[in-house]
Amino acid sequence: DVIDIFWETNADFTYDRDAMLVNFTNTSDNSNTVYWDFGDGNTSVEFSPVHQYRNKFIFDVELICFNPPCVPDTMKMQLDLRNGTGVEDIKFEKSIKIYPNPATTYLNISWTNAANEPVYVDLVNSTGAIIKSMKGNLSESLTLDLQDIGGGIYWLRIKQGYMVTVRKAVIYN
Repeated sequence: DVIDIFWETNADFTYDRDAMLVNFTNTSDNSNTVYWDFGDGNTSVEFSPVHQYRNKFIFDVELICFNPPCVPDTMKMQLDLRNGTGVEDIKFEKSIKIYPNPATTYLNISWTNAANEPVYVDLVNSTGAIIKSMKGNLSESLTLDLQDIGGGIYWLRIKQGYMVTVRKAVIYN
C-alpha cells in the first residue's frame, strides 16, 4: 500500500516598491500554483510577479495558493501607494499652471494634455462644497469666471482620468 501525503499550503508574501512598480515575493509554503489579484483589476499566475500600478490609491492585494487536494490558502494585504509617483501623473501634475493667483475676476488654468482625455476642474470651498465645476474637453486650458464667487481661500480639484491633483486658489473681491 502507498500513502500519499499532501502538505497544507500556507499563503504568504512580501513586496518591495520603487515608486509605482511593485516586486512581489511569494514566501508561501507548499504551493504548486498561485493566483494573484493586485486589487486594480489585474491578475497574475506568476510565482513572484512584478506589477506596474497606474493609480495612487490603497489596493487590496490577494494571493491564493493551491496544493490540491488540500484547501487553498489566501493572504490579503493592503498596499498603500498614495504617496507614490505614477509616471503618468508626474507630467500632467507638473504641467498645471494657475494664474493669476491671487485672482479677482477670473482664473486661468492650463495643462499639457498628453493623455488626450477630458480634464475636469472643481472649485471647492473650505467646507468641501463644490462651488463651480467645468469640463475642459480635450483643450489644454480653462478660464474660470470668479465674478459671482466671494473672496476667500479655495481649492481647485483638477481631474484627468484617474489622476487627481489639488491646488490652492486665493480669490479677492
